[in-house]
This record gives sequence, structure tokens and C-alpha cells, in this order.
Amino acid sequence: AQLLESSAASRDRVEIALRDQLLDVAQLRLQALDGLVLRRGAAAQSRVKSRESRVKSQESRVESRESRVGSRESRAESRESRMSALESIEPGRCAQARRRHRSSSAKAGRRGGQQQREDEASTPQQQREGEVAAR
Repeated sequence: AQLLESSAASRDRVEIALRDQLLDVAQLRLQALDGLVLRRGAAAQSRVKSRESRVKSQESRVESRESRVGSRESRAESRESRMSALESIEPGRCAQARRRHRSSSAKAGRRGGQQQREDEASTPQQQREGEVAAR
């Protein structure tokens, strides 16, 4: 009976030791999972910051583009008002300047090719006659 008792006590000690080891392993797993969650959270936060930075950069580029377009439009309006003033003083010179501007604009790809072909097909004399007839 004493042998059975000592065998049972030994078995109980072994079971307790195994359970302690299982608890240690479970705690290590929890710590590893906590670390993984923290790393994933930090990575997600980093991705969000990176995305926000890209959006801000894109917004900045759009604002810059809008500013350039506004500046270009302002220069065009200024040029038109100067051309109108010049046209009232020297109509022939103004028409010639407009043709030069249209030609350079067409070469830069800002206008369709049809008007450029029409401008090139007519002589300056024909263009002046057309302008006189239009008035």
C-alpha cells in the first residue's frame, strides 16, 4: 500500500510539473501574440501615416497645377487686353501678332491643327482682307 501511495504521489508530482510547463508555454505564446499584435499595430499605423503623406503630396501637386493654370489664364487675359488696345491703334500689326501667337501655340500643341492649316494656307494679304470683311 505504501508503494502504491508513493507511486500515486510521484504521478501527481509529474502531472503538476507537466501542467506548470504547459502554463509556461501558454504564457510565452500569449507574450508572443501580444508582441505580434503590437508590431502589426505599429505597421498599420506606419501605413496610415505613409498614405496620409502621399495624399498631402498629391493635394500639393494639384494646388500647384491649379496655380499654374490660373497664372497661365491670367497671362492670356493680359495678352488679350494688350492685343485689343494695340488693335485699336494698329490693326495690321495686331493681326500679324495674333497669327504669330497662334502659330507658336499650335506648334506647342495647345490648339487643333485645323486653324493652323487655315492660317498657313492663306497669305497675310488674304488674312487682312478676311479681317476687313469680318468687320
